[in-house]
Amino acid sequence: MFDHFRNDLKELIPVKEYFNEKFDEIKYSNTDKARRIITYILSKYENYLNDVIEKNIDYENVNIEHILPKKSESWGLSRSEIKGYIHKIGNLTLISKKLNSLIVKTKNINASHCFQ
Repeated sequence: MFDHFRNDLKELIPVKEYFNEKFDEIKYSNTDKARRIITYILSKYENYLNDVIEKNIDYENVNIEHILPKKSESWGLSRSEIKGYIHKIGNLTLISKKLNSLIVKTKNINASHCFQ
């Protein structure tokens, strides 16, 4: 009985090429559905990296943040150079809202010193 069930489940697993193609289509957008999918994938990846079965992530208190910033001029890159990468899942990470807020405040403080 379990062998039959296992075989049925194996048939539902997509071939690697199809999976890779569809996974590459996952992009960040400011929709609830896209954010939930990306948060889910990144949290599962985080669990994998930390070798835990399930880590409780408070989805209400995390932000999805771009690693390579959307405004990348300070990195010496033009919009056209980053266009194909900026919203891909490999450029995204989960960060607590509290830490993200602290980073934004620190950036603003540092920027305000530049203009004094």
